[in-house]
Amino acid sequence: MGKVYRIATKLAEDSTSQDLPMKFNMGIRKDDFAIKIAIIDCGVDAWQPAIAENIKFGFSYIEQAPWYKPEDAHGTLMASLIRRINPWVRFHVYRVSSGRNDLNVNKAAKAIEHAANAGVDIINCSWTTEKDDAELQHAIEYATSHGGSRQGKHPALVFCATSDEPHHYKSVWPADYTSHVLSVSAASKSGRNRIETRMRFDLLVPGEDMPAAGLSENGDSDTLVSGSSVATAIASGIASMVLLYCKLLDKDEKCGGWHEFKRKDKILEVFKLMSHLTDNKERYVDPTLIFQDRFKKGWPRAEDKECGNVVALTWFISFKQICRQNMLAADYLLFMACTDLTNVPLALLPMTLPQEKGIDAVGTLDAYSFVTKRTAASVIDLHRLVHLSTRNWLQKNQELLSQRTQVAITRLLEVFPDSNHWNRSKWRRLLPHTKFALSSGAPGQENEARINLAHKQAMALVSDGKFTEAEAYFNIAL
Repeated sequence: MGKVYRIATKLAEDSTSQDLPMKFNMGIRKDDFAIKIAIIDCGVDAWQPAIAENIKFGFSYIEQAPWYKPEDAHGTLMASLIRRINPWVRFHVYRVSSGRNDLNVNKAAKAIEHAANAGVDIINCSWTTEKDDAELQHAIEYATSHGGSRQGKHPALVFCATSDEPHHYKSVWPADYTSHVLSVSAASKSGRNRIETRMRFDLLVPGEDMPAAGLSENGDSDTLVSGSSVATAIASGIASMVLLYCKLLDKDEKCGGWHEFKRKDKILEVFKLMSHLTDNKERYVDPTLIFQDRFKKGWPRAEDKECGNVVALTWFISFKQICRQNMLAADYLLFMACTDLTNVPLALLPMTLPQEKGIDAVGTLDAYSFVTKRTAASVIDLHRLVHLSTRNWLQKNQELLSQRTQVAITRLLEVFPDSNHWNRSKWRRLLPHTKFALSSGAPGQENEARINLAHKQAMALVSDGKFTEAEAYFNIAL
């Protein structure tokens, strides 16, 4: 998972969002990385600029009703929601209805089976039916099983909407093929169940007043859409990003294992990690912590140069792994989040016995590409985005931030030498870390250790002739 993080952070630092995979591995076509998603719906507007370049294939099972010219905007809206999360997706469009209310279950079953044979990675079913159809069930089982693998294909993830009818307790399909599909319900803006939300689902995803692009004939303005169909498209988009970065990992390491995340149990593990970032129910997925600006600022268009979305996800997955493998490494990471990110002396890290434990902890962080070791100087650098992600996580809990900042201040006070000139090389290395620690933490956090460290910082700056800077720390010490 550390390799996934390294790839993700490199991509996130790139200045252009459209060609990130191609720029990271020169000579590789976009389609080599693209995650293929089947849109089983009422067609998709091929002239909608927001999604036109992402359409790879289209077919209509409805006579005299082209897949590319729908009368209803529903399929187009779903595709645009997915594309705004993952700009590199490739759509396989299957039209199985004229509008939203005349779905042909048998045609939907044929479309799902065709999509599976075409090797799509995700099948998005933002619709429901009360008809438990044998052909539909067979198609779902075929798409999600290893049956297609004998033809060189891999199983697909199938995301299905649940009912939006208030107090609807009847089964709906394909969402209730629970062993094979991921059923999705819509959450309100506050992250709670909407009044229409049913109680049986795998994922609770935001699905209220989400902006999306509709039919091109209606202009460029977005439409606000709500419901479990919306939440299903968003879940498909998030899953496609997970698969994308797993696929990039395989390209980098040639380990060939990204397809394992196209299993329901595996992808649910990733969604579960996302849900741990919130104070809501465990099943609730909060994408604002991963796709922050896209959700909080009305979802700027996918063309915008914004790709920090995956960093929070990959950092958190890696952090949870580190916590399970080496808790001291996790402690070191939280410690360095309260110091400056570069030139962190190994001697500054909290002492541990035996010393080998500390060496192993740093080695764990290095294995996850969180830090870069500079052996000759006995210092390490924390990756900029790792530092930022860890700080963001700490700042969600002010009490924890205060505790961790206090640990850093106490340790700095222990190792900070007096201001005699023969200690200059030592305290000069510590000045940036002391400055950062004293400026972080919860507002109003004053104690003896902080005051004493501020005094040492001020005296060192005076010895270095930096009187103006020293004055600010003398004021803290007073």
